[in-house]
Parts: sequence; C-alpha cells; structure tokens
Amino acid sequence: MVLTLKDALGILIAALGGAAVGLEREWSGHGAGPSARFAGIRTCSLLGLLAGSVGWLWSAYVLVARGNRPDASRIPTQARAPAKGGRGP
Repeated sequence: MVLTLKDALGILIAALGGAAVGLEREWSGHGAGPSARFAGIRTCSLLGLLAGSVGWLWSAYVLVARGNRPDASRIPTQARAPAKGGRGP
C-alpha cells in the first residue's frame, strides 16, 4: 500500500470538502453559540480527512484482496453467478 499523488489528492479533496461544509455551518450560525448542535470547520475538516483516509485504505484493501487483478474472483464477499449448465431452478 503506497500512497500515490492521486491518492493524496483524493484525501485532500475530501478534507477540503469537509472544511467547506464546516465553513458554511459557521457562517450560518449552526456551528457556534449556545444552540450549536454538532460541529464547525475544524471538526468537519477532520471528518473529511478521516473519510478520505478510510476510502483510500478500503480501495487499497480491495486491490490487495484482488491480487491487483481486474477480475474480482478472489474477493470472498462477492456473490458469483451459477455456472452455466449446472443444476438450477
């Protein structure tokens, strides 16, 4: 699992997306004051960074599980179609 420039850019875009949501919450007043319910720019940025990192780890896991092959024959959770000519309904 090597973090490439494309992967780092994807994580950065996720963090910036979270920052944009947090900035909007701060501007609208939802992220501050006595009626603040959840988060502002820092929390949303961290959540975006976390989401981007988990997405990168998940995609790296899928590539490792596939053995870096385009077919998904080695992923154990994928349902496979029954073989042709076999017994069926």
